[in-house]
Amino acid sequence: MDTDLTYEDISLENMGKCQYERLSDQLLDDVPICVVRARSGRTGAAMHSACTHRALYVSQAHRVILQIDYHDRRGRLVRQFRARTPPVRVAGQAWRVGHVIVENFQASHTTEIFVQARELGESAAPEMLFEVENLPQAGQVAAAV
Repeated sequence: MDTDLTYEDISLENMGKCQYERLSDQLLDDVPICVVRARSGRTGAAMHSACTHRALYVSQAHRVILQIDYHDRRGRLVRQFRARTPPVRVAGQAWRVGHVIVENFQASHTTEIFVQARELGESAAPEMLFEVENLPQAGQVAAAV
């Protein structure tokens, strides 16, 4: 399975690993956006990562990231995450988008994600799924998807 998503894309962000700067607000497809630049605060081997800074475009109304531009050390746009549908309320004050495109400009490749359903709560991911004996072994992941 080939994808343009990285582990960092689907993990919670460790706010201590980056330096954040609020930039000027903008409109993105006529939607008021807060723009935040996140620069990698990592040093050593981690600095050899392809992306050293990101521009995050956050909906002012829903506090949902609608676009992320990933830049390399030379400032070139190497990858872009972009919402293709407006945010919808999923629970309480939580809003999410249902269609995302991730473009990898270096590899000339695109990954498209459609959310068909969401299930929230502990019952959606029982603890037993994360026990070692229940995790797929290497090579089985693609077949399980």
